[in-house]
Amino acid sequence: MSGSDTALLDRWSRRGDSEAFNELVRRHGAMVHGAARRILRNDSDAEEIAQESFFKLSRTKDNTPNSVAAWLHRVATNAALDRIRKDSRRRDREQGYADLQPDRVDEPEWKDIAPHI
Repeated sequence: MSGSDTALLDRWSRRGDSEAFNELVRRHGAMVHGAARRILRNDSDAEEIAQESFFKLSRTKDNTPNSVAAWLHRVATNAALDRIRKDSRRRDREQGYADLQPDRVDEPEWKDIAPHI
């Protein structure tokens, strides 16, 4: 299948041509995944970001990008950076909750409770 990226995107958005969208994924999937993987250093998270990026592209109706590749790269990069920020905030929040918990009390030993029984 040939055609410019914008023509393929137009075919997808106007007619729901899944082959046109599949061609966009074939052309740019590795680049999108690679951009996310370089930032996240995690293959499964990069796959999620790539899927999210193409999902956003599939939902683009009125704001068709001039350069689909640049648009996808920017969306994937921003989503990966957002994921890092979100994970960092989550870890900080979890650590804060862990710091509030009282120290773990060890199980009492028999010698400590025997006089009370």
